[in-house]
Amino acid sequence: MSLSAPPPLLYRYRPASGQNFDRLRKMIVEGEHYFATPGSLNDPFDCRPIYRLGSSDNAVRQYLQYLFSKFEPNVPEKERSAQIEQLLTNPDNDPRRQENQQLLAAAISFGINRIGVLCLSASDRVPLMWAHYAESNSGVCLGFDSSMQPLARALPVQYSNTRPIVDLTVDTYKSELVKTLYSKSDDWCYEQEWRLCDDLRGPGIHFIPTSALRQIILGFKAPHDLLREVLAWARDFPNPIEIHRVRKSMTSFEFEIQRYK
Repeated sequence: MSLSAPPPLLYRYRPASGQNFDRLRKMIVEGEHYFATPGSLNDPFDCRPIYRLGSSDNAVRQYLQYLFSKFEPNVPEKERSAQIEQLLTNPDNDPRRQENQQLLAAAISFGINRIGVLCLSASDRVPLMWAHYAESNSGVCLGFDSSMQPLARALPVQYSNTRPIVDLTVDTYKSELVKTLYSKSDDWCYEQEWRLCDDLRGPGIHFIPTSALRQIILGFKAPHDLLREVLAWARDFPNPIEIHRVRKSMTSFEFEIQRYK
């Protein structure tokens, strides 16, 4: 995985009406962020590489021993070995056979979904992002200092026109995570996505220091009431927060970011 230097700010596009307003307030004022499960992300191929068991029989047995011990730690080793032999000698269940790959993928996905994922972007002016994730331009985009922890651990998503292949008997755990969590189709490259993943605490509520927030950008359709609330939140911050607003370019299909005065 080639690592590009992170941009100074990483962005989160957010809706701001109804129940989303309180979530936005908690995000800005309290630093409360929700890390999603990989299986809940909106791309149906996201975090779903092609899994294979392509090495020797002994390597396959060793991997299945590891997998069984992880998900069924209370099963005695002798019984576990018998289950593995039964799997490998039954064509209907043998995970090496292509027609049974779905069962293998389901088992791996169970473990992957214990990881929490926060999706960010390197850009604050992508029209499709404003449309899809910021309530059709009526929400906000939050800019965070990428040098501060835990944001400094974020990694860029790699885009490709081929699905990644994970050989479970060859790839290291780190390589498996990279191919699974940081690989997407070229169709999504406009998102310029970076991800912050947590495999220790998993999905759910996490806290990012409010001091990491640098900018609040309002969509060009954001109501005046939202601007008033954002200004009030920003006034109470110990560090200065820049308030910006999106406007449509008069000469191109681009958004421009204008600082609020």
